Amino acid sequence: ALPGLSNLWMVLIKATPLLFLLGVEDIVYWARELGATKTAKFTEYPHGDWRMWYFLALLVFSFTMVLYGDSHAAHWFPALEEIAVDREIELVVLTKGGCPTASVAIPTAILAQQCPIWRDAAIERMNELEPDLIVMTASHEYPNSGVEWSAGMAETVDRVAPLTSRLVMLGDNPNARDLPSNCLSSNLFSASVCSNSREAAIVQDRIEIEYSIATQRSLEFIDTTDWFCTDRTCPMMVGDILLYRDATHLSTTASEFMRPVLELALFGDLSR
Repeated sequence: ALPGLSNLWMVLIKATPLLFLLGVEDIVYWARELGATKTAKFTEYPHGDWRMWYFLALLVFSFTMVLYGDSHAAHWFPALEEIAVDREIELVVLTKGGCPTASVAIPTAILAQQCPIWRDAAIERMNELEPDLIVMTASHEYPNSGVEWSAGMAETVDRVAPLTSRLVMLGDNPNARDLPSNCLSSNLFSASVCSNSREAAIVQDRIEIEYSIATQRSLEFIDTTDWFCTDRTCPMMVGDILLYRDATHLSTTASEFMRPVLELALFGDLSR
């Protein structure tokens, strides 16, 4: 997908090797020419060699990934940012806390007005970006019935899937048993006491609904439950890594810790 020109300066500025190859003079030249009423001939390029074609190839063959969802999508940003940097991918984040990806009713008065507007704007932005990959995820804890969630998620998926060559539905992470600050402070020498049961940590019907929607449309659904849980329990800590910053959200350290399994699920290999 061809990234929007508004994002190119960010890509160029961050790409030190690219600046070395092109030179500031070259970049300024093309900024002036692309904004002019007519484009100069290639022979007038200040460095008439292969670097111009390298620059154009980067524009044509760059890879864009979108992270789309609520705060449960946002807590995957640390992992996806590392992946994007190592793979030289453009990462665009479209998240809003409290707004599910599924087109369902929200009980909060303000979010009930804001979420549909945000959802439409996010989908419009993805339509403009034409991303190569969209990673879509959201909390499973919204107070909607299974029927409502199924219909709302199907509606959103049917709007988003045509905008990309690959849509991945990432299942929500299991929840913690309690706030880490409460449980761990009361069990300083036995963090295992704070583990949640697998059954209580997940919302099984939401997983099944999203899996069904994905398979019916030949899309990918990734169940993250096994990343965090054994057959019976879901720990609050792994070694010295605190997995949760509250009862439902991953800590930054946990997100970074889970980077390898997320990268394998999305790309099939590790970049480092």
